[in-house]
Amino acid sequence: MARLGHRIAASTVREILDAAGTGPAPRRAGPAWREFPAARAEGITAADFFHPGTALGTRL
Repeated sequence: MARLGHRIAASTVREILDAAGTGPAPRRAGPAWREFPAARAEGITAADFFHPGTALGTRL
């Protein structure tokens, strides 16, 4: 519904989850989205500068 432009209250989501017998999602132990780029910076940088070419010089 939210993707269709309708506003949805948090209480509505809570009621739907309760009716379905589903609780809230558990907290994850991994890095937060803000921490992710810093943890992967070396690999991201290496991927940005690595462009394999074919024998004819075109990029893959």
